Amino acid sequence: MKKSYIAGETDHLTQIALAHGFTTPKTLLDAPENKELFKKRTNPHVLFAGDEVFIPEKELREENRPTGQRHIFELELPLLELNVKLVNLRDQSILRPLEAESSAGRHPIEPQGELYKLPIPASETRVVFRATDPPKLEVITVVGRLDPVEEVSGQQQRLNNLGYLAGFSTTPDPEQFQWAVQEFQRDHQLKVDGIVGPATRTKLVQKHGV
Repeated sequence: MKKSYIAGETDHLTQIALAHGFTTPKTLLDAPENKELFKKRTNPHVLFAGDEVFIPEKELREENRPTGQRHIFELELPLLELNVKLVNLRDQSILRPLEAESSAGRHPIEPQGELYKLPIPASETRVVFRATDPPKLEVITVVGRLDPVEEVSGQQQRLNNLGYLAGFSTTPDPEQFQWAVQEFQRDHQLKVDGIVGPATRTKLVQKHGV
């Protein structure tokens, strides 16, 4: 019997794979039944709520061990690397020591180049970056909450993250969204038409990082 999983708002591929007994998303990526879905998504790890992901049957793995003895098998769960770039309203990188808070607790983090890099378990859903020293700063990142750039919601999220006020409602105001797109296009020497066509989508992904 074929089995599939309907992606939710914060699901990503590694998380889905782990929840179904796979330590890597490669099994899902390689499944022929998922070919059309991952052809549709520019980045297969960025899913949209409602995407149907086929879940293959797990294969039996055999390990040869002597009888009459006790054996320990350890499963190494994957870690993801969360890469975050923080910029101010002038599009200048914020490069200062911060504190990262996740399910693993709080610990200091320093930028590496222009990025803050943080290893997190695949099950992580929320990481907060903050600075308590002036100027104070708090940035909440929701892991897996980014929609594909092909969807209007994904375009809106990227524009908001880049400082263009595209609206935060699930039903964005068309005029506000168009204005944000036009401002982004002006800033990046694109045709200013307020339409998120291929060139604008490519630039959004380039500037946003994913």
